[in-house]
Amino acid sequence: MKGCLQHDISLSQVASLSILAFFGILAVRPLAAAPVNSLFNPNRYTSVMAGELKPLTSLSFNTSNLTWSVDGVLQGTSGIVDTTQTGSPGEVEAAVFTFDAIRLSGLGANVSITGHRAVVLVSKTSILVRNTTLSVNAENGVLVGSGQTLDGGAGGPGAEGGIVSNSYNSTSATIRGKGGVGSSGGTPTDGVGYGGGKLGGSDSAGNGGGYGGLGGEGRYSTPPYLGPIYGEDTIIRLYGGSGGSGGRIATGDETGSGGGGGGAIELSALTTLTLDCVTIRANGGSGGGSNSARRGGGGGSGGGIILGCNSIVLTNSSTVIAKGGDGGRAANGTQYGGS
Repeated sequence: MKGCLQHDISLSQVASLSILAFFGILAVRPLAAAPVNSLFNPNRYTSVMAGELKPLTSLSFNTSNLTWSVDGVLQGTSGIVDTTQTGSPGEVEAAVFTFDAIRLSGLGANVSITGHRAVVLVSKTSILVRNTTLSVNAENGVLVGSGQTLDGGAGGPGAEGGIVSNSYNSTSATIRGKGGVGSSGGTPTDGVGYGGGKLGGSDSAGNGGGYGGLGGEGRYSTPPYLGPIYGEDTIIRLYGGSGGSGGRIATGDETGSGGGGGGAIELSALTTLTLDCVTIRANGGSGGGSNSARRGGGGGSGGGIILGCNSIVLTNSSTVIAKGGDGGRAANGTQYGGS
């Protein structure tokens, strides 16, 4: 296709790839015959179907109920929940879908990934993704009007890493990595997750969620309660991002709720992974904007992406990105929430 210049990239060149990862975490790592070099080695799993996964028009995965559909036809509940990637069962859950081979071509934006767990697509041989978008983005926060109290944006699939025991304040799968509640005259909340942005002073914009770096500082937040760092230079666990905190303001003014944390996704091929004119996104949601009071919500942090393979082929027009969401902006475009 026009604009798609292919490059064959050896393992020694992987470290020099131009791949974006702002406040999220991304890793490209080789797989060996043994699982020591990968979080999700294909040799550990059984294929959910015989032959190649090759949808014609659409594909969907639900990481909560472990179902998947091809071209609108439900294929059953055949994904598995993996809790052994860290050696501590129950610490992290990811939904793993394993195939003999994977070929996703020309699907555009018609790939749906939903649910609260991270998604891992595993191939016993190769993976080819062409002219297709894979997204585990979070939802944005919203504008909170005078006298209102509104929820923040939802985290993407796998936000906070799915299910992590005794390490965050979530009580339900429905709020993992969620942005904080924004409130005008009521009670706002912190962002949810390891690196959730914390509430500032009594009259302040929301603070951004952290992950690979500290969350951004919200305007008028005293002191700036930034979302902490919990990411790693080399991913050990497939964590997602955390939510930004909501803004708070007295009744009579507007504020914004926090953006959700980006989700988590891995593509794991035993042989070659090819990305041709592909977009893979695990972005945090932007904080809700505040038109008048300049107290926007904090942006959620970017999530986690792992590309596991023995060799990788990328084109110039492929994009892999895990960035934090912008803080909420005022009507004049000035950013006041942390990001």
